[in-house]
Amino acid sequence: MTLINYSNQELNTILSVDPNGKPYLVDSEWKFNVSHSGNWVALAVDIGSIGIDVERMSPIDLNIAKQHFSSYEYSDLMSISPECRLEYFFRLWTLKEAYIK
Repeated sequence: MTLINYSNQELNTILSVDPNGKPYLVDSEWKFNVSHSGNWVALAVDIGSIGIDVERMSPIDLNIAKQHFSSYEYSDLMSISPECRLEYFFRLWTLKEAYIK
């Protein structure tokens, strides 16, 4: 795998996997994260820790938020109009997923 840094020098590295199954570039300051959903794939690359998430929006049971969101986040989700809840749910979900990654 080859990455081009800001000075256009090629940095040849090999991939490995950490104990949690997250891939990383061996002997490199570069970090990356990948996400995919439906037909979408997203890749983020940076010198520091980085996370990214993409989710295909489809109707779901919003009760899942009770288990994965804080009580404040869940209350906030339920306080907005029903027609906006699904989009807001996925906005929160992807932010949390990217942060955890």
